[in-house]
This record gives sequence, C-alpha cells and structure tokens, in this order.
Amino acid sequence: MNTVAERYARLGRCYVQLADQFAELDLEHMYLKRKLVELLKALKTAQQQAEILATENTELRQENSAIKAQYEVLQQFEALLDPMLLLELEEAEKAIQLVNETISERTKDEDPDLTPEDKNLASAYMDEVMTHSP
Repeated sequence: MNTVAERYARLGRCYVQLADQFAELDLEHMYLKRKLVELLKALKTAQQQAEILATENTELRQENSAIKAQYEVLQQFEALLDPMLLLELEEAEKAIQLVNETISERTKDEDPDLTPEDKNLASAYMDEVMTHSP
C-alpha cells in the first residue's frame, strides 16, 4: 500500500517535474516572444518603407505625367528638325537677306541702273507732270 510519505514523495517529484517543464516553457516563451518582437520590428520597418515607396511612386507618376505633357507639347515641333525643312529655312533666310540688301540699296539710290543724266531727265519729267496735273 501507498503510505502517505510515498504519496507526498511522488507529489513532490511531480511538482519538481512540473517546475522543470514550466521553466522550459517559460524559456521557450521568452525566446518566442523575443523572436516575435524582432519580427514585428521588421514588419514595421517594411511597412514604413512601403509607405515611403508609395509616396515616391506617386511623386514619380506625377513627374512622369508632367514630362509626358511637355513631350506632347514639344512633339509638334519635332517636324521642324527635318533636314529638308532646315534647308528650306536657310534658303528663306538668304532670300530675306537679299531683300533687305535690295531695300537698303534702293534707299541709297532709287534707280541704280540710270546714269546721272537719265536721272535728271526723269526727275524733270516727274516735276513737270506733278505741276501740270489737275
């Protein structure tokens, strides 16, 4: 038969065994809790980085839209870079320069092909016509 002393001894061993298991569980709990805290810190950092990246993404999309709008405006001028158009522009500039030179020469001398005698004769004729006109 089990005596009271044996029962208390067995109960004591059970308490010791339970205490050892509790200590192991407590250590495992602290270890897991530490790992969980590390994981939560990493998750928080990742969330902050995701928010930063989302903000940057929004800013870049806005910047991209602005650049696209500028590109669309500038695209209409792309045809001006055609070599044929540049050649025509150079020819037009030369023609304008020639016209300006001609106007400058005409300002200095209206009839460069006439001799001074012919110019005097034409001037006298114009004076006579102007004085006799009704």
